[in-house]
Amino acid sequence: MLSNWDNGQTTADLNNVLAGTYCLTISDANDCMAMACTDVGEPPAMVLTTVPTNAACNSPEGMIDLEVAGGNAPYQFIWSNGQTTEDATNLLPGDYSVTVTDANNCMAEIAASISEMTAIEVDFSTDAILCKGDSTGSISINASGGLGGYSYQWTGPNNFSSDEPDLDHLFAGIYSLQIEDIAGCSFETAIEVTEPEDSLALDVIAEDVSCPGSRDGAISLVATGGTPPYLYNLNGNGFFGNPNYIALQTGIYDAIVQDNYGCFYDLPDILIGEPEPFGVDLGDDRIVSYGQKIFIHPNLINIDTADFENYSYSWTSNNPNVEPNDPIWRVSSFDVFSPTTVTLVVTSESGCVEEDLLNIFVTTERAINVPTGFTPNNGGPAENNLLRVHGKSKMVANIASFQVFDRWGELLYEAFDFQVNDPDIGWDGTFKGKNMPPGVYVWYANVNYVDGISENYKGHTTLIR
Repeated sequence: MLSNWDNGQTTADLNNVLAGTYCLTISDANDCMAMACTDVGEPPAMVLTTVPTNAACNSPEGMIDLEVAGGNAPYQFIWSNGQTTEDATNLLPGDYSVTVTDANNCMAEIAASISEMTAIEVDFSTDAILCKGDSTGSISINASGGLGGYSYQWTGPNNFSSDEPDLDHLFAGIYSLQIEDIAGCSFETAIEVTEPEDSLALDVIAEDVSCPGSRDGAISLVATGGTPPYLYNLNGNGFFGNPNYIALQTGIYDAIVQDNYGCFYDLPDILIGEPEPFGVDLGDDRIVSYGQKIFIHPNLINIDTADFENYSYSWTSNNPNVEPNDPIWRVSSFDVFSPTTVTLVVTSESGCVEEDLLNIFVTTERAINVPTGFTPNNGGPAENNLLRVHGKSKMVANIASFQVFDRWGELLYEAFDFQVNDPDIGWDGTFKGKNMPPGVYVWYANVNYVDGISENYKGHTTLIR
């Protein structure tokens, strides 16, 4: 009998053939033939699939879940890192492969990768504190990476803590943040909320007024800290860039400084003082005789005697005929010939000025005196030898004329333009070289005064022998 397979083989049996359909034809010696077909099957091919789980937090916690389909169990596994389990565990990030062998020694291979999980990252922004000491700072954050589902834990100055992602109403300082995702991976950072290095402050240099009632006080404001530039306000009169204030009178002032961010500092009760007032008093008005010398001793009020020399003195008069004898001394004198007003100006070392005035009135004594009797050449006092014109007033400029008449009106004697009390001018009781008899005689006098007034006087005298 002859065997013929459709694959060309002529043996009765087929070996080492692939899966498929095979047909056999058998013929005998009589050329009788018979045909039969059979199928050679095979198990399904192995199909490998992997599901990687990346390493959390960059640690050896990654894994590859391997699934095998097809082939004939049981299977054997050889991973590239030497593991022989179906699933590879505790993997670091990297590339891995596995070879699977089934019961028929069929083999399949597949590769997989463990990636590094994206690290948690944080972007943040802060609002700095503008005015030192305030609680106006804030922090806003935006977290990314990891596996999400973040939780937050803040700590900060003064036992501060919060589990909110964003913070406000913060004081200055360093705030520590820990973020954790659902995989337990964490991220830590520290964020500083800043404020100006120094608190806004204000100092002052105050200058008192030089004299009571003056308006020459000054205030200079000196700002420090905060954030320049500065604006200044004095007594609520608006903010300006100039820190210097002049022409101030005595009083209490309040100052405010404002920095570039609107922070304020108030400095109250700035005192502009004034020196103790002093005064000068020349006393009551005076009445003096013509030509009288008077001394004026001023009363200096609130000036210690030890300080008299530290003040300057200036005496003046409104009458050019009555000038001070000591114009720059504390005490001065005046020779008074006509009414005048005297002024004393007292000036302190700081230039403060006080003054007082004194009115001086003059009494004008215009009287002269001619004796009512005289005894020429009669052995009496020499001053009685002549009938002279006497007077005590300094008002008399001169005797313009002096005449003596007898009872019948005959002119017996006359003299012109002489001084009162002149001891050598007067009537000696004679006329034309002859002694006149005792009796009553009439005299006339015309007198000029220093103030331009001229007056006539008359009287009688008795000649005694």
